[in-house]
Amino acid sequence: MAGNLPSSSRRDPEAQPAQRDDGEQAGPNKVYLLVKLAACLACWLLLAGSLVFTYKSYRGATAVPEPRRDAGSVLLYLDEAGIKASMEVRVETLGDGYTNSRYFIKVSPDFRDDELGFILVATGDARASERYFGGPARRQTDGCWDSIASFLDLKPKCYRTDLPMNPGYSRPESWAPSQVIEGTMRRSGGLLATEVWLQSDTDYAEEGGKRTYFALPKVGTSYLPKDYREKITFGKPGERQRFTPKELDVTVIYKDLTPRDRIESVNPNLEIPGVLAWTGVDNPHIAATGSIVDTVREERSQNVIFLVGAYLGFAAAVAPMLASTTRRVMLPLFSRRQDRSDTRVSGLRTCVADQSRDMGDTSG
Repeated sequence: MAGNLPSSSRRDPEAQPAQRDDGEQAGPNKVYLLVKLAACLACWLLLAGSLVFTYKSYRGATAVPEPRRDAGSVLLYLDEAGIKASMEVRVETLGDGYTNSRYFIKVSPDFRDDELGFILVATGDARASERYFGGPARRQTDGCWDSIASFLDLKPKCYRTDLPMNPGYSRPESWAPSQVIEGTMRRSGGLLATEVWLQSDTDYAEEGGKRTYFALPKVGTSYLPKDYREKITFGKPGERQRFTPKELDVTVIYKDLTPRDRIESVNPNLEIPGVLAWTGVDNPHIAATGSIVDTVREERSQNVIFLVGAYLGFAAAVAPMLASTTRRVMLPLFSRRQDRSDTRVSGLRTCVADQSRDMGDTSG
């Protein structure tokens, strides 16, 4: 009966938690330990996430863009030899990877005829876009895509073909895929000129961190010594041949610099400080390249690098303390499991021993 049980076997509801042999009270309960373990894991996740964010911030602050090497070319050839002309090119970045280039071509007043045929040969990234961004092919009129616009009563024809890179004979294996814009300039108001716009699906600048590299297409015409400009022609063998201008003045205008821009390098040298523009008198072509540093981003990147260093020092100090805390929390959980396992094994051994003793008594 329950009333005959010894007093030592009755459970006192106000009894104190069990005491260890060394006199210390038993550790906190399992729920409390699990809450502390969850807090430690949350701290580890927060530390890992902040380290990833710090790494990305460092990469963004120290990113270096890949310099552009070759943006292709747009070169002018005329139907007749011995003609002086000029070409003004304005390059405008439209965003979303598109660039608009305006080519204004004017013939010297020394040329008296009212008409003059010409071709513009575009290669590489300087070619006009043939497809809408991520969409179907562009509409065409006389072979010209709607990414090509003409002015001053010019009605050009366009086609694709492989052409030599320079006047004179060359092996077909070295010819380049090209877009040809063919038209006839007509005199208007005493001026023999035309204007063509090409929209390409290429950005001629690469930006990363504080630095921007740019490389514009080579514009103008092919180089030939003066004595050969009226003798050596350009074109495929067996087809109509064109000539380089006798003299060609080339001007390229890219963009204005802001007060926060600092020129790191540029080639050719600038004609006007603060403006990315170049002029060549009797210069066959201009291929402008360079790099610009944003001084505001440069200062920000220095601040980011300093903060990254400070945070890494903080993380290096916090991580050992957090590891020690996590270890202290996890040890009681595992030790409790081990104690329960040992108790079960001990109980099993006692049961087996009692049964063996009972069997011995029965047999005796």
